[in-house]
Amino acid sequence: MQALLLCPQYSTNCLTGPVKRAHQIKKLLEYCGYQVNIACKDPQSGESINQHGRRFNDLLRECSLVYADAYHMASFRLRKRTQAFKLVDLYIPFFIEHRYSLPFRYSKDQLISRFQLDQAYLNEALYSGNAFLAAGDRQIDLYSGLMHLFDTHYDQNLPLLNLPFFLNPTARKNTKSENIHLAWLGGAWHWFDLVSVIKLLKV
Repeated sequence: MQALLLCPQYSTNCLTGPVKRAHQIKKLLEYCGYQVNIACKDPQSGESINQHGRRFNDLLRECSLVYADAYHMASFRLRKRTQAFKLVDLYIPFFIEHRYSLPFRYSKDQLISRFQLDQAYLNEALYSGNAFLAAGDRQIDLYSGLMHLFDTHYDQNLPLLNLPFFLNPTARKNTKSENIHLAWLGGAWHWFDLVSVIKLLKV
């Protein structure tokens, strides 16, 4: 079985959120018996292939599963280009980011058209996918509501799965110190569930 993963970027030396997510999905699919290929916009090494190359088009015809975030699923029109099972990862809420968190990237006129394009991409991704991933309970609630707006039977026909980021378990070292050290790798974006993390800490 072959799986094709579309990622904004991919490198074993890079620790951005999308790269860590791709590592996680790749590891899970390989555990399930898939031969996984990574496709990026600008491959930096032999770890991945070009999203616009001939090899990419060949894999679209050959693979049995395609993984992509909602933006890639829609912008690459994968619903029309492959018959493979389509797994859409919704953990990056790009439509919220562009509209509310990073509006300075666009002029006022560009912001409206950008948001309309984001809505169209999200709609296309929701109609294209065979299954969907979210990265926490708050995202499950968000996308369940959005899917219900499109079709009241979405929750019955299209599974929305909760797959948080995970850390590889390690053996706990015996130590006399009771101090807890917490490393938050990435941005403290408001769509992540930071409240649950803060509640674990004694302040």
